[in-house]
Amino acid sequence: MKKLFMMFLFFCSIVFSQENLMDLTLEELLNIEVTTASKSAQKSSMAPATIVVISDEQIKTRGYRSLQDLLIDLPAINISKGADPRWYNPTYIRGLGEQEKFIILLNGIKISSPTGEMLPIIENYPVYLAKQIEIIYGPASALYGADAVTGVINIITKENNDHSLDLSVTGGIFNSINTNAFYTKKLSSETKLNLGFQYYYEQGPKMYEFYKDPMDFGNAKEFLQNPTFNGNALKTPVSKDFEMPIYAYNAFANLKIDNFTFTYFGNYARHSSALGDKPNGDAIYNKDVYFAQYINVFDARYNVQINNNISNITSVTFSRYDLDKNSNFRNKYVALEPAYKYSYGAMGKIENQINYNYNDQLSFILGVFFENYYSLPKGADLEYPVKTDENISGIIKGTIQQFSPNGIKADFFILNYYNTGSYFQTQYTPTEDLSITAGLRYDYNSRFKESFNPRLGLVYKVTPKTTIKALYGSAFLAVPPRVEYDYYGSFYTTDNGKTFASYFWHLPNPGIKPVKAQTFEIGLKSYLTEAFGFSVNSFYAVYNDLYGDELDTKLYNNTYLGYPVATIVVSTNKDKQTNYGGEVELNYLYKIDNTKKVLFYVSGSYVDGFMNNKAPNGKKYQIGNVVPLMFKGGFDLTYSDFTISPRFIYNSKSRLNTPKNSTEEKMKEIDGYFILNLAAKYKINNNMSILLNVQNLTDARYYAIGPLNPDKGQPQRPIQIMGGVEINL
Repeated sequence: MKKLFMMFLFFCSIVFSQENLMDLTLEELLNIEVTTASKSAQKSSMAPATIVVISDEQIKTRGYRSLQDLLIDLPAINISKGADPRWYNPTYIRGLGEQEKFIILLNGIKISSPTGEMLPIIENYPVYLAKQIEIIYGPASALYGADAVTGVINIITKENNDHSLDLSVTGGIFNSINTNAFYTKKLSSETKLNLGFQYYYEQGPKMYEFYKDPMDFGNAKEFLQNPTFNGNALKTPVSKDFEMPIYAYNAFANLKIDNFTFTYFGNYARHSSALGDKPNGDAIYNKDVYFAQYINVFDARYNVQINNNISNITSVTFSRYDLDKNSNFRNKYVALEPAYKYSYGAMGKIENQINYNYNDQLSFILGVFFENYYSLPKGADLEYPVKTDENISGIIKGTIQQFSPNGIKADFFILNYYNTGSYFQTQYTPTEDLSITAGLRYDYNSRFKESFNPRLGLVYKVTPKTTIKALYGSAFLAVPPRVEYDYYGSFYTTDNGKTFASYFWHLPNPGIKPVKAQTFEIGLKSYLTEAFGFSVNSFYAVYNDLYGDELDTKLYNNTYLGYPVATIVVSTNKDKQTNYGGEVELNYLYKIDNTKKVLFYVSGSYVDGFMNNKAPNGKKYQIGNVVPLMFKGGFDLTYSDFTISPRFIYNSKSRLNTPKNSTEEKMKEIDGYFILNLAAKYKINNNMSILLNVQNLTDARYYAIGPLNPDKGQPQRPIQIMGGVEINL
């Protein structure tokens, strides 16, 4: 334990504030105003959280077109692009994944899935409309409730002039196009309208032209010319064109009328559902074989200042997640025939928050809330798309046979549950240099019962340019219905449907306990001179009751729907995991004048940990799906009307989630990699600029953890070049 503690201190580092060094002095950088850390406006230097702030200028200079592009540049965040057929890019923060373990907000409104489904993070989540994006590392359930386990991402939208339009259109190789627009109109002295929209499409490369290894895309073209399964021709036609396109859009509308604010956000993401399977007989890579998901969120809130000390915010939110009913798989598990999926989840929420400033030194926040949920988790592979305008029903794929003309009806589990509770937080600032934050949230969930989540933060400004933070936070993950009711498998028949049997089913296991997290952090941020600053941060996190799969021995007795099943697997709480490490960053700003300046930045992060269960050699298993060492950096150069931003990512060997052998605690590894991305912009006049964006400039091929070629890494899209124009009116 002493050795572990010393490692914890030694590998202290940061999640740093990459605030807008290009325009602000260092003194101003210590006073950036943020809201995510404590649900009230405060200086970033005194915020009780490890927080990164990415500004509008950085988004434009670095050519970020999606939240994925932004997150992948941040320390201790690892994204495996194109590695999962369901949610495309599994995202890990400080060694723990995936998307259901952090939440995404837009102006404080939750826009990630209401019921814990994992969504891709691509152009469906916008950055073009952001004034700044605040990323909180670590647990935040004390304020934000369920699922804020590894962090919170809050997109704060910009507020332009009385009347403005920002428009960007880019296109490039692989038939890619990205367009976005943000419109602001002041309708009256008390009324303002904001509208935003983004659309992205990418046909994608012919991967077999870039990858010749038969372990991934080497035989893709030949197979599509004559696709068969077990030597038999397929019933459903197959396009001979290799296709794995990406579609995404998001839409935003915001209307402010005096103290009332009405917000709508919607997004859509669609990608190939063959990802992770070999295209030479394990899956079909056609454009109509896809997984698509969308979210619609409506929010109305009333914000009133009661007196000089008290303000009140009342909000009503409705959020709905849907899996496109035409989403389907065509892989070896369903004999390369279309197998359809369907799911939805909805939440209605009402919340009231009171902010009370007793005096300049003491403030309180008190909130109460009620949330009601409906969920239909994703289930078995279906013969046909679900008809959503009727009573939801479906037939299990492959069960329509000569003596079973109606097939076997699939189970659909519809859940209705609620969550209610309150949260309280107090901040005490006895001096300008010391701030103490304490908070507690109580939740009562009709599925999981009670949960208490405290937080504590101590922030001390040692000098005007040096701040130390000591933080403790806890969180819980309300296990998504899709995990409790994870439900897939198949039946086979040897007598044309008179009887059925199965080799394998993954079946529901209601009653899984929430995942619980506790994190301790120590951080230091300092600006040593007017041009040079650094940050370090260390963390130690314990996660209890993580869920995973295990053989069923209690629930189903090796039968399902009355038919024998050789192997039944269920999800259950089975693991405890401890992560530790930290991050460090250096910033250097060289400024000639307000039009000529360059910001250099570099970060390093270390993440490691262990599981509670032991290998046969008596040592605890290493954590998997992690990149222990990551280095990221680059520079943002502005020279009059020209800007350029090259950015690099270097990852050490990536650790898989599979032991090297049956006796040791160590996991298998794949080689590390180096990626270089580049953005450039030339301002023609005050209203128009020319844009260039290059992804994977080094043309790295195998990187990211993924199933397609586990010995090398997940095959990635080659170099992608896009160019276009930006118009500001």
